[in-house]
Amino acid sequence: MFGPELKFAGYDALIIEGQAKKPVFLWIKDDVVEIRDASSLWGMTVADTTEALREKTEPDAKVACIGPAGRTSP
Repeated sequence: MFGPELKFAGYDALIIEGQAKKPVFLWIKDDVVEIRDASSLWGMTVADTTEALREKTEPDAKVACIGPAGRTSP
C-alpha cells in the first residue's frame, strides 16, 4: 500500500540520494516531508519496525522498510 499512498499524497516518484550518518526514516504526509531519527528502530524485524513506526506516527501509516539482513552497520 506504500506506492498508492505516496500517489494519494501527491507524489509521482521518490528519489533519495546520499547516506545518513545515523538511522533515519522518511515521514511523508501530504505536503509535509521530514527526515526523522530512527536510532531506536535499528536491528528490529520488519514487523517490529512497522509497529514501532505506527506508534511514533499514525496507527494506519503505510510503511516500506527492510529487515536486519538488508542493513549495514550504522
